[in-house]
Amino acid sequence: MPLLWISIAFVTGVVASLFLPIFWPVVAAIGIVFFLAAFLESRLLNRFAVYAQWRKNIPIPVCLLWAVLLGGMVRGEMGSPGFTPGDLAFYNGTDGVLIRAMASQPSESHDKSTLLTVTAKEISTDGISFTPVRGDAVILLPAGCVYKYGDQLEIQGKLETPPENNDFSYRQYLENRGVFSYLSYPQVKTIGINSGHPLMAVIFNARDRIAVTTGKIIPQPEAAFLSGMLVGRDELIPDGLKDAFQNTGTSHLVAISGFNITILSALILALTSRLFSKTWSVITAILLLGLYSVMAGASPSVIRAALMGILAIIGRSIGRTRTAVNSLGIAGGVMVLVNPLILRDIGFQLSVAATAGILLIGSPLNDRFVERASGLIHSEEANTLIRGLSESVIITLSAQLATLPFLLFHFHKYPIIGLLVNPIVLPVQPAAMVLGGLAVLSGIVFLPLGTLVGLAAWIPLAFTTKMIELFSTLSHSGTVNIHLELWQAALLSFLILTAVFVKRGWMELFKRYAYWGLCIVLFAFLVINLDTLYLSPDGRLHIWVFRQASDLSVFIQSPGGQKLLVTNRPGDKDLIAFLDRRLPFFHKKIDAVILPNPTSTTTVSLGESVDHYKPGWIFTNPEAGGGRVQSKIVTELADSGLITRMLDAGNQFDLGRGALLQILQSDDKGSRMELAWGKERIDIQYGNPSLDHIIGKPPAGPIDIFLMDHMEKIPEEVPGTILLSSVFQTSGITIPDGGWMEIRSDGNQLDILEKTNAGS
Repeated sequence: MPLLWISIAFVTGVVASLFLPIFWPVVAAIGIVFFLAAFLESRLLNRFAVYAQWRKNIPIPVCLLWAVLLGGMVRGEMGSPGFTPGDLAFYNGTDGVLIRAMASQPSESHDKSTLLTVTAKEISTDGISFTPVRGDAVILLPAGCVYKYGDQLEIQGKLETPPENNDFSYRQYLENRGVFSYLSYPQVKTIGINSGHPLMAVIFNARDRIAVTTGKIIPQPEAAFLSGMLVGRDELIPDGLKDAFQNTGTSHLVAISGFNITILSALILALTSRLFSKTWSVITAILLLGLYSVMAGASPSVIRAALMGILAIIGRSIGRTRTAVNSLGIAGGVMVLVNPLILRDIGFQLSVAATAGILLIGSPLNDRFVERASGLIHSEEANTLIRGLSESVIITLSAQLATLPFLLFHFHKYPIIGLLVNPIVLPVQPAAMVLGGLAVLSGIVFLPLGTLVGLAAWIPLAFTTKMIELFSTLSHSGTVNIHLELWQAALLSFLILTAVFVKRGWMELFKRYAYWGLCIVLFAFLVINLDTLYLSPDGRLHIWVFRQASDLSVFIQSPGGQKLLVTNRPGDKDLIAFLDRRLPFFHKKIDAVILPNPTSTTTVSLGESVDHYKPGWIFTNPEAGGGRVQSKIVTELADSGLITRMLDAGNQFDLGRGALLQILQSDDKGSRMELAWGKERIDIQYGNPSLDHIIGKPPAGPIDIFLMDHMEKIPEEVPGTILLSSVFQTSGITIPDGGWMEIRSDGNQLDILEKTNAGS
């Protein structure tokens, strides 16, 4: 308890420094006086009853707390950014700088860009003389750029202060992590490799290996969800699913949090205690947890959770199991001591608030509820069910309540639907994490075994994503939009704390009656139907049309079971997630991938998508995109062992049972192809090729559906033809961004089976 109160006093001082202008030497001198007075305080004030009662409840001298508080104010003032010529940020605003730096983390890939964090070593403003500097910078690069930890780089461009906009301060986000400089699309040259610490290189390689193995043994988007849960690699989660997590208040499931660390620390301690002596098991568990926090990205929430886990392990080893609140206070105090600016970090605030809510509100209420319920029901099985259900409901609601002031202050809204979704999905998260971890480890050793174990892990992961997507459709009617000012958020937090410690009668009433009703309501939502595990051929032609931005991708499953993908963006994460949900769990293989009108976007993550689906054939339009794009395609496919085939006019693909895909045109303007089966004709075009074939007299019969991607000229004289496009100028069916459509045919009749987010 003394350390907890010291941590609270110190953090209070740092918070005060954010709002009060101070002259730190004077404050430091006063703090020293209070510190010295603490040694005489007991002798002078012990005779007073009020002081004796204080020391009985809080065994710390008052003067010592004041000294620590003033020390926090000094630390907060000294932690404010201030730069000298030895700091990289001193040169912010200078154009044409040349920086020699090391990649301090692997590059972070996104659909349209790449982010890279580097640690500067030297800087030159004239390109000749270099000055030693210290500090980190974030670099914005084009998509597809890949750099590894330890790469030595020369970076030339304009050094800037990180940008900010009305909705989000990227500057403050980076400053909270100790990064004060930013470069946008500079020239980067690799001048060396493997210059980082060998241990860190091993950690980051292990992180990448885990993420890659996850994608091989579990379908997307569940693989990206598990990767985010295990090692913080969530960049492949589709934007639609990310929005669903945010809309339902379940984003914490994706990130490394105290929930994950608690499970992991318990597993690590259980394992090490069987392998080593008591002392060495604790030391090994602490080291493993520390290494894991680095591998998971070392964000403020991860560090805070890891520190709590370490303190909990130490507490268990010395027989003090009820040290969670102390651990939270100490962990927060240490993090603020190292970086006072972390107090401004939203993730840190939410993480600490949620943990405090669980410890101060959730745990006591849950214990009280389980004690009363156990007295009413004498069945052990029923009591086990009640304990599990009450933990998922009460603990979740407690965390949601504690974070309410921060959410309303920062985001001005609160997803009420999260109060329902979290209790439903949280109970399966330990199984998802444990089974997922076992599957990944098994997959690293022997991939088929990992795939088999991955099936068991996929079930709770798919349950989670399906439920979140389901409830996300209701989020618009389950959101409170309230903008709290800072003082209002602080007042609401104070009222919540008061309710916790005072325990007024309304809380007793809530504890007595509300739980059973809530549990009964939530139990009704636990009965769900999972989607069919396998998508087997049914003798019909299935065509799924999926839109990404202004691009259309066409996934074809022929009557004979062949699977073809026609796309210009094969590495798009939304497309991968869309396809994985329409492919068998154990057979995520596509027979052929056709690149009809490749551009620079086509090459982004092309190799990774090919490795994911292992197509038997790759066809590309050799005249589109230019020589650089075609060269990049060959380079991306070099490691896969596949040879790129030319997509030439006149090529035919026999899809079985009479279905035929014929290439009508392939040149620098784009590609056109016709899919024919029985009486049905479907014309598919990419780019802006000639329209003579469809406007004139098609030799094989009339066109039933015309799919258009990036067409400038819209055909008008096409009676009886359904026009389908992403951008439309006349009548037809428009697929919006992220929308999709399924077309099904039995050879005689063609139906639009599904229209999701499509308008006409």
